[in-house]
Amino acid sequence: MRDSYAERTQKWVTLCTNAEPLIGQMPAAQELHAGLKLTNAELVSLADRIQELQGQAFSLSKQREALARKGAEDASRLRTHLQAYLGPKNPDLLKFGIRPQVRRNRTNPLKAKPKPQSETKATEGQSVSAEA
Repeated sequence: MRDSYAERTQKWVTLCTNAEPLIGQMPAAQELHAGLKLTNAELVSLADRIQELQGQAFSLSKQREALARKGAEDASRLRTHLQAYLGPKNPDLLKFGIRPQVRRNRTNPLKAKPKPQSETKATEGQSVSAEA
């Protein structure tokens, strides 16, 4: 598995620090050593900037959540006001993205109309013949 940026940077810092006493004896490696030190410094700087941006992203995310909650509450209240003004069953509510309440014809099951006797006898005859 590949090392993380932090692990690689730490290894390079250790390499640069421990190689410091020997760099004077290796003139060809001095340029590489200086380049690696510069790379390490840039990586640390970028890591700090990334951490700062992540903190800002977290803060912005919290602000967005708070605004979304406020927007949902305001939208709900506005829908309620429109329904109260226009009426909950008004088809014009569709213009605002609000589904009007459905008009239902409620029947009392106790007062339901009885079936005519001709249909009742016909269905009884069928059930008897089906049993036979």
